Amino acid sequence: MSLGPCLDALTLNLSAQVLASGRTAFITGSNFGTLAPTQSSSQTIRIYNTGGDTIDVAALDGITAPFRLLSSTPQLPARLAPRDSAIIIIAYDFADYNRRDTINIVSRSMGPCADTARFQVRGATVARGTITGIVVTAPANVVGTAGANVAIPLSLESLQPLDSANITQITVDVSYNPTLLKAFTVLQGAGGAQGTIVESQPGKARILISSSTSIVASQPLVVVQARTYVSNVTSTPFVIDSVTIPGVSATGRNGSVTVIADCVISAELTALGQSVALRVDHIEPSRIEAQITTITDESTTLSIYDLAGQCVMTPLSATLPVGSYHLTFDTRSLSSGAFVLVLRNGRQVQSEVVYLYR
Repeated sequence: MSLGPCLDALTLNLSAQVLASGRTAFITGSNFGTLAPTQSSSQTIRIYNTGGDTIDVAALDGITAPFRLLSSTPQLPARLAPRDSAIIIIAYDFADYNRRDTINIVSRSMGPCADTARFQVRGATVARGTITGIVVTAPANVVGTAGANVAIPLSLESLQPLDSANITQITVDVSYNPTLLKAFTVLQGAGGAQGTIVESQPGKARILISSSTSIVASQPLVVVQARTYVSNVTSTPFVIDSVTIPGVSATGRNGSVTVIADCVISAELTALGQSVALRVDHIEPSRIEAQITTITDESTTLSIYDLAGQCVMTPLSATLPVGSYHLTFDTRSLSSGAFVLVLRNGRQVQSEVVYLYR
């Protein structure tokens, strides 16, 4: 190629393309927990194409028994368009007693600017003879009014007697939407167990439960009290993230809390500080006496819910003049245990936890 005399100026129009990785990969959790016989747990790996070009994602490496690939959407290897993602679910199965398993899962992209992501995950199984089948349960739905406190009873369920386990301490980790809820104290349960609660960060808390005597299955084990707030959402899961009991394998069953915004109180009632009220005065094996106060002549209902969230009785459903009322209702059709009384007056809601003993 001849460019002419040495002093001639030469102009070149150049263009370039910068190739960079546009992939983000993460796993929902690295610990699959401690499993009892017949149990299995899972975690999810998500791979996102955050760039502007299509990327090729290879199949995952390093998944060995007792871990297994449960599902992959789409099936890997796969090509992901910009803003597309792959969701891979990994399972860990009970294979034998007293195991401690750790693997390294490797995810690779292919082509220019290929990268590698590694996830170390672990799982364990109980020792032979460990008591299993113990569940700490939160109620399916607790209802309250924004600005008021709600009571969230936690129950301890077991498929076998716990007397021989000599349980005196239980640690429960919970999580919830902090814009709607803040747990702040723990009340004593039916069996005498007491507890404390500490938030490690907004929306995450640890409950420490202790008893001077052996803890047995009870409803409720303890009652968590939480403040409620007006938020852009009206309900939150109350998640039992983990349950730790020395020498015992335990799990959790999640519940939920619904908060209704207080938006119908008139300016006069607000100034007076008046609100819907529900107070349980007396509980006997066959009946409950309660006081209610209404602030609007809209429909008023008083319903009783079990801890599974099922309405088991509605002692009151009427349109009442604004005022205070004394109610007595028969509870002989209900079993022993904890129940939630929910009073609704228009859009106002109040709730109380009651315990029936026979």
